[in-house]
Amino acid sequence: MSKKKPKIVIASVLKPVDDVRNYEKIGCTLQKSGNYEVIMLGSASQLKNTNNDIAKIPWRKFNRLSVGRILIQFTFIKALFKAKPNILIITTHELLFASLLCKIIMKMRLVYDVQEDYYKNLMHQHFYPFLFRIPAACLIRLIEWISRPFVSHYLLAEESYSKDVGFIKNKFTIVDNKSLPIANESSQQSFNIIFTGTLTEYSKTIEAIQLYLKIKNQFDNPKLIVIGHCPSNSYFNSLEELSASDASIILKVRNYPVPHLEIIQEIEKANLAIIGYESNPINEFKIPTKQYEYTAAKLPYLVRKNTYWSQIGTSWGGAIPIDFNNPENENLPETLSQISKAEIKSLNAEWERNEPSLLKAIMTIEN
Repeated sequence: MSKKKPKIVIASVLKPVDDVRNYEKIGCTLQKSGNYEVIMLGSASQLKNTNNDIAKIPWRKFNRLSVGRILIQFTFIKALFKAKPNILIITTHELLFASLLCKIIMKMRLVYDVQEDYYKNLMHQHFYPFLFRIPAACLIRLIEWISRPFVSHYLLAEESYSKDVGFIKNKFTIVDNKSLPIANESSQQSFNIIFTGTLTEYSKTIEAIQLYLKIKNQFDNPKLIVIGHCPSNSYFNSLEELSASDASIILKVRNYPVPHLEIIQEIEKANLAIIGYESNPINEFKIPTKQYEYTAAKLPYLVRKNTYWSQIGTSWGGAIPIDFNNPENENLPETLSQISKAEIKSLNAEWERNEPSLLKAIMTIEN
């Protein structure tokens, strides 16, 4: 009789069961090792053609700010008692307390995949009122601190998190958001410039569009494709108003997460990309997922001068540091012609490099 494989549950609250990091990277890496049975918990997927060897259990639909989001905790606990996993990987602080309860009863190993520094996000973003975000941020950090003796291991999506959450000591493995392979073919019919990801004030989508309007005349038949999730209705209205002034701006914007496959398809056809972030206390030492993806695709991209990302991008190749306020002084076609795709260090950005360390971490926890 063959030995029963250890069962691993990977759980999120807001992210879909086929989320690119949780499912396509971590889940599929564990599954293809042949050593584990993997189950995904999360919001409903918009895609149907995914790995059938990995079970996917979606939550019932709920609004981001609703009682339904709170009730997910009970659905989560029920799902765990049914699955009886050996290892539970949670991807959000929201599931920490419920996970601790289940860990005590079920004797499973708990892994916390730290995908964001929620404390720092709340402290420095102005999405929520000041009187809410300060106590909320402190409460999140307190929960993370209290739970630390019960967490067997931490996966960190950014190297900088090891300093931000120093109380986890040495119980962590860096599993950053490197990219799955992407083949870029570059459009020949038009010059496609893309802006991808979450579309917010934080990601500086409006500033990226304004940059495009200043540089578009340097290219033949240019188009700007803006694709991603815009959680704010007012910000979406601002994007629509700005894009209405120029027919070459194409918005592929939704008020829910866009399937990652659609974003990859735009990267595959692009000639140039824009990373709009300004350096701030939240992101100053983080590497955006899109930077990994553009590098893996050997796609050149514009990035602000004198930032952490311009330094990383220059060392990897493909980055074009630029002054967003005065881009007219740049001869971008000439700069692009000097970039050799063969010299872009795409291997630095590919997920395959993370697989050995991830599998080693899980194997150590299991034993």
